[in-house]
Amino acid sequence: MRILFLNDAFPGRLGALAACLAADPQHEVLFASSHCRQGFSLPGVRRVLLKKSKNTSTGQNRDAFEQEWSWALKVGRLSLSSLLKLRAMNFTPDMVLTASAKGHAFFVRQVFPEAFYVSYLDDIFSPTCITDRYSDRVLLRHLLQSGCLTQSQLFFVFSHWQKLFFPAFVRKAIEVVPFFADTDFFCAEQSGPFYCGEVNLSAVPELVSFSVTGVNAERGKVLCFMVMALLRRRPHCHVLLSGVGPEFKARLDAVVSRLSGEEAARLHCAGFLPLREYRDLLCASAAHIRLDVTDGRLGELLEIMSCETLLMTLPHAAPESAGILRPGENMLFCPEAPAEEIYRRLEEMLSRPEAFNTLRANARKTALAFRQQDILSRHAVRLLKAYRQWKDGELCNVS
Repeated sequence: MRILFLNDAFPGRLGALAACLAADPQHEVLFASSHCRQGFSLPGVRRVLLKKSKNTSTGQNRDAFEQEWSWALKVGRLSLSSLLKLRAMNFTPDMVLTASAKGHAFFVRQVFPEAFYVSYLDDIFSPTCITDRYSDRVLLRHLLQSGCLTQSQLFFVFSHWQKLFFPAFVRKAIEVVPFFADTDFFCAEQSGPFYCGEVNLSAVPELVSFSVTGVNAERGKVLCFMVMALLRRRPHCHVLLSGVGPEFKARLDAVVSRLSGEEAARLHCAGFLPLREYRDLLCASAAHIRLDVTDGRLGELLEIMSCETLLMTLPHAAPESAGILRPGENMLFCPEAPAEEIYRRLEEMLSRPEAFNTLRANARKTALAFRQQDILSRHAVRLLKAYRQWKDGELCNVS
């Protein structure tokens, strides 16, 4: 069976599924993408790098939607060129899987009209998109994903709330992929030392890390308070901020200016980390704090818990998180309270070694219940069963 993955990035969200399907020697799996992680490969998965499109429009005399549409069309045409070359080389897939709303699948039906077509919701459809759903960018991506939905034999989202992007009358046709975490990768046994510059933060007495990506101004104040409190009140504690971009730099400079030289020396910053370094950071951290919107990223939270790291995050509104995130038992929630109260809850847990270690063990145990290999194996069975049923129906129609 020939299987084609078509996506913006490799491995992206679908890489693990490609590896799962490629584990069957009867499957020939090819992954076509515009971008790929350097030096990364998956066993049994062949890669094709699509031509890249750069949005070089100046925007003069064109509205934003038209610019986005033109760019997506260009992406689609470049993908079309690559797909036609694959067909000319006698690669005709039995199944096509895509998760891109950037135009990559624009013409896939024209090139491979007889393939079984499976679509997944693009990563752009995050909780913040619900409030921004009528922006030109989100409207266009939604239009492209709706086109995928109407052409697909199967259409999947990654959370129940993501169905809200579609009208009620089509939601029954949309399935939800169970969330999962790569617990074999995100574990202390696989990790190495984490360095920030020349400092080995795996060797310090205590490390608390924060993700600053997506943190708004109000939560940024809470984050800065907690950083200063940890450095001033816990003299052996080091703090690392990950995902620091230019927009957060001004806030960070204000924090550093209020610290002593010794305290500032225990504050570390990093940009967006490669996956292995991110895993090593989690395993080195006693606690990892997420103050961004996390309703659609339960899998990411399970990755943190899989590293036996104390997760502290905002209350999770997604219905599927009920019974999984259990504050005080396998993680901590940031309450709707002053920053001092949030810090107090964190420090209280860090100061109780027995309770802290029990919570960490419970976090790992929770994550293991959503082991990626187990979840994706069942999902692959679902795909192959649907394919066989569709193929049998197609043969019956021909006869």
